[in-house]
Amino acid sequence: MDSGAAHPGGPPISHPLQADTPKAYPIGTLPDPARGLRALWQAFRLRTRRQMLLARAIRRRTQLTPVADRTSAIAAGDVLCFLCLRNEAQRLPFLLAHNRRLGVRHFLVVDNGSTDGTLALLRDQPDVSVWQTGASYKAARFWHGLADLADAAARACALVPDTRCR
Repeated sequence: MDSGAAHPGGPPISHPLQADTPKAYPIGTLPDPARGLRALWQAFRLRTRRQMLLARAIRRRTQLTPVADRTSAIAAGDVLCFLCLRNEAQRLPFLLAHNRRLGVRHFLVVDNGSTDGTLALLRDQPDVSVWQTGASYKAARFWHGLADLADAAARACALVPDTRCR
């Protein structure tokens, strides 16, 4: 007889990975311990991946050049809108007005080398902080981690709209 098995009238059988509450399982229906190990391994891999991407973002932060940094005006609880754009001067006034009506209090924008006056338009907005870069948008992993950034900044809400939506 297995040392962990219960005899009739004895204590209930408990799974070794669930130490908090003993549970009884009918014979032959014990949970697969490998499934718990797989979940643990996947959680470890995902955490390691997030830490690697965060370290990469910290290393590459010098690729952004501040144009108009008004982040000191951001209050706790403000709704923020993150934008990465290039040559959007034609759509930008409508996008900013629409999101302001929705309650956005501050825009954090990365201009990816615009040549149509987008940068000048953004620089004139009092609720917009702008950075410029010539680095590849694709290599930046399409703004992964912005939600983490918003959480770290203890903001109430973060929006990442697509400027090309109609």
